[in-house]
Amino acid sequence: MATICGNLYATNDKLNNKLLSINYRWKKLDYYGKLIENNDLYNTEYYRRDRALEYQELGDQYAEIRDSAKLINCYNIAKDILSKLSADENKKYAEGFMIKGSEELTNQNFKEAEKYIRKSLNIYIASYGEANTDVVLCLDALGSIYLKRNRLYDCKVCADKAVSIMEALYPEGSPDFYTCYMNQSAYRLGLLNIDSQKFAKNIISSQQVNDYGAEDSINKMLETVESFFSDNSEELETTIGFLVNLYFIKYALGDTSYGQKMKTLAAKYPQHVKKAMDNLQKQIGK
Repeated sequence: MATICGNLYATNDKLNNKLLSINYRWKKLDYYGKLIENNDLYNTEYYRRDRALEYQELGDQYAEIRDSAKLINCYNIAKDILSKLSADENKKYAEGFMIKGSEELTNQNFKEAEKYIRKSLNIYIASYGEANTDVVLCLDALGSIYLKRNRLYDCKVCADKAVSIMEALYPEGSPDFYTCYMNQSAYRLGLLNIDSQKFAKNIISSQQVNDYGAEDSINKMLETVESFFSDNSEELETTIGFLVNLYFIKYALGDTSYGQKMKTLAAKYPQHVKKAMDNLQKQIGK
């Protein structure tokens, strides 16, 4: 009991410290705003941008205490300030945050990576709008982070948005579609997998299992790979792995047509299908 009480005290103390830090930053930002408004020495792009970045920091503090409404509010305030400043100067900060986020992602510090890439995304949107390839790169990176943390619905938001932007920018296709479709396929396949497990436990019927558009996005992924990548590429291997997984699930749910689809795929890509099937058997064996 003493240990439980001690842990609760420590948790509450940590939360109180975070709230105190948030209150301090609000006061600092209020003072900063008055200083910029009333003092010509501070009414410059540099200090206004710095204030915007402080709002992003405040948003990150709200993220730590899981207050998403206030996180969004702070990021929107920052976005509004940044939209009135030089886009080229803003971009330098966005690139810096993206580099730092990529480093954290490489080191598997997913929480820190998400924070930096979210900052970069916000700056790019404020400076150039959503219809921009840098925005897509940020969304792709965030989607990858959410997949690694099994946050499928957060990945859905990023992946679907990235696909929507890319389809508007490049209606004729582009190799840059690959990561967008991969993230979209991965979260949809993950949701289908959850439904298939419910079916296996007799929680839902096969008719209630949702495809979530997994087959459509994986086929688009394959079209992109076949158009822009070689037959021995890692991208093709990943895509065939997704298709084999999908066909296996669909067949297990009672749709025998996927047996023929598997044979057709194996005839076209025998080595890739064999490798994917071997990997699937190992997963099942676990």
